[in-house]
Amino acid sequence: MSEVMWEIGRECEDGSVVGGVFPMCGNLKRVGSFRIEGDGTISRFPGTTAQQRRKAHDLALERYKSLYGGRY
Repeated sequence: MSEVMWEIGRECEDGSVVGGVFPMCGNLKRVGSFRIEGDGTISRFPGTTAQQRRKAHDLALERYKSLYGGRY
């Protein structure tokens, strides 16, 4: 999948966030949806593997800890 943009749809009661994924060029028809769990785990994002989603989560957690002193 080429470059995409994502748009948050809603935040759920369990703390998860869901939304849509759209192509950056051409037809702006939605290509899928994403879900980020309340604990920050990316459980669904079109065009990515489970390994890529884990890596994104790990990098985001490192960044969070560097900004906020390790409080999680």
